[in-house]
Amino acid sequence: MRVPGGRLIRLQLAAGTVLLATRLLPRWFRRPARSEGDLSPLAPLPTIPGKSPTAPPLLHAAFGALDAAAVRWSLVRGDTQDIAGGARDIDLLVAEADWPRVAHCLAGLGFLRVPTYGRGSTGFYVGHDREAASWVRLDLATDLAWGGFSQFQSRAGGGCLDRSIRFDGLPSLDLDDAFWALVLHCVLAKGAVVQRHAARLQHLVESAREDGPMGSLVASLLPRGWSPETVRNVVRAGEWTRLLGLQRRMFLTLWQRDPLGTTARTIGRAVQRGLGYFRLARRRWGLSVALLGPDGAGKTTLAAAIAADFGLPVRIVYMGLWAMRDHRGIGRIPGFLVVARPFTIWRKSIVAEYHRAHGRLVIFDRYTYDALVPPRGRLLFLKRPYFWFLAHAAPAPTLDFLLDAPGELLFARSGEANAAKLERAGAAFRSLASRIPGLQVIDARQSPEAIRAQVVERIWGEYLAQGAVD
Repeated sequence: MRVPGGRLIRLQLAAGTVLLATRLLPRWFRRPARSEGDLSPLAPLPTIPGKSPTAPPLLHAAFGALDAAAVRWSLVRGDTQDIAGGARDIDLLVAEADWPRVAHCLAGLGFLRVPTYGRGSTGFYVGHDREAASWVRLDLATDLAWGGFSQFQSRAGGGCLDRSIRFDGLPSLDLDDAFWALVLHCVLAKGAVVQRHAARLQHLVESAREDGPMGSLVASLLPRGWSPETVRNVVRAGEWTRLLGLQRRMFLTLWQRDPLGTTARTIGRAVQRGLGYFRLARRRWGLSVALLGPDGAGKTTLAAAIAADFGLPVRIVYMGLWAMRDHRGIGRIPGFLVVARPFTIWRKSIVAEYHRAHGRLVIFDRYTYDALVPPRGRLLFLKRPYFWFLAHAAPAPTLDFLLDAPGELLFARSGEANAAKLERAGAAFRSLASRIPGLQVIDARQSPEAIRAQVVERIWGEYLAQGAVD
């Protein structure tokens, strides 16, 4: 039986509403709000009249580029003191009409747009500030929204921008809107009130009113027995668990205000996210980096240092060929490792490709290229073809780095073998420069900070060169 078009649409919307009400909403309502402990009331943040904070150079350039392009924007959370204190994760609200100009402004400064799907009109940008030796992350949106797919919309973004103020030269939300926006961020987005947000809320509470776009929104979401003044009193007293207890009822009220639209956004953006992940998997826009060198060169130390402070998620994969750490006792069976090594390589390669597909930087601590070092000892006629097979058993990484240092320094760092043997190993690795296209030799005699900065700069240059998935 054919169903008329209008009736079919109504049936689909009704089915989607039932799906959201019976499958998705219970998960939100069952999830307890995390209070991270009741924080005691904190003293208001001190103000510094007339003192302008010093933003990181790249962040300052980004703000200047948006202003120069006449983009209407505003800081959403935090203030200029947070930026001066080292904050690098910045949330910005941007006028919807000006959104098309944002990408051009930031791309010209060396920002990379990180692919995101199923979040509505948002954009996440990462930039490397060479002068400050740090990262800047900008999370931009055209509206204040919550939920895993930003399906719960406030529709207050435009009103907040109309009322934004200049504080220390930077567009910021009106203090009234800033208070209520932070309340909703803690309750709906995070389900927790961390120390810095608690201090900020108590600093802003006396500026909070009910006639602004955010104050009116909060007033309409509060359950019976609550009022905006109740919220202010709870914030003054630092009763964070009580405040976070509003989460489920606020989500329910938001959904009841627009059940069909919220359902449609949830389902549509879930599909967009799934298709987006498929596109990312095909593109594999993340990078893979191999760190080569003899014992004591600092490969593991460098990998850990990059992972601890990189603008994108990092995964470290140990690809050493000769260690038995993956097989423990069974590896002592004669001939077992000879057979198992290719399978171990393939397994780790699949893991690495998975992380690359999700945009992560994969750092190989050692690589199959270790097998290109000429074999020594007995049975060379068997070792040569076997080593060749191992060396070519995995896809070539995006970038290859060789950490090179004299044998004496290698011995002092590792305490293994002796300086002469490590010098020969270093020479063998240096000979790989003619066999591995694009191998970049790094002087490992430099300080760890200098080595990390040099390698990170080249990695980031490759990210910018390849761009991201649109």
